[in-house]
Amino acid sequence: MFSYMATRVILDITSTLTLCRTPKPKNVDLKSLKSILVTGTTISEEQLQEIRETFPNVLVSQMYGQSEVFSPLTYFDLAKAKHVHFLHTKKGSCGLPMRGTCYKVVDPDTDKVLGPNQKGEIRVKSQMQLGGYYNLDSSGIWDSDGYGYYDEDYCFYVIDRLKEMFPYRVKHITPASIENVINTHPAVLKSVVIGIPHYIDNHHAMALVVLKPGLPNVTGEEIQKYVEDRLDDPFHLRAGVKFVENFPMTPSGKVHRLKLKEMVFNEL
Repeated sequence: MFSYMATRVILDITSTLTLCRTPKPKNVDLKSLKSILVTGTTISEEQLQEIRETFPNVLVSQMYGQSEVFSPLTYFDLAKAKHVHFLHTKKGSCGLPMRGTCYKVVDPDTDKVLGPNQKGEIRVKSQMQLGGYYNLDSSGIWDSDGYGYYDEDYCFYVIDRLKEMFPYRVKHITPASIENVINTHPAVLKSVVIGIPHYIDNHHAMALVVLKPGLPNVTGEEIQKYVEDRLDDPFHLRAGVKFVENFPMTPSGKVHRLKLKEMVFNEL
């Protein structure tokens, strides 16, 4: 028997999906569990749906935060009816702003301040942030590295991290936009998209893919066609598809993209 019954858990997406795909032991009772908060990276609607189907009686939400702030930047407070309403109606949102934190979204190339539903770099100022943070602007707002937007109700949507973006010709490519499509393929367990340097076009997108075990093999060309049928031309996998058995991970459970890039570049 268990001495304590969990009511709320906070997990990264890798741990959450692993939990979803692991058979529940017969002696584990989850009736006390009320909410699952997923954080650490961008999360697709398909991933959230899988979690919600696994835990149908649990409120599942995502949070946006930074280690430098020691607290969430945006989240849905499940004790407030307005937040719960938005949780169910704002697909893909990682929540509303935290009280006491200042936000602005700017064009990463021009620093122009943007309005609702305009995508750019999310910058923040919080009483909880580290003192003397590098690269503060004149008002004390720092670059969060988050790329996204807020809507007319001030719900925030984080699309990707700026440092993971790469340029294709004159367009900024967000890997998560491609990964979210690839991950819907029935044979794909998970994927990571990186930019491969190109002499003329700046970068071409390459997908690294882990396939689900026990399913018929799929070719790289099939994955490329799958993406081409669903995304605009700049997001096509011009650098191809590479199949791997697993991804190097950080201690916090995120894909170690730097090591992954080094592995690919060493083979080129």
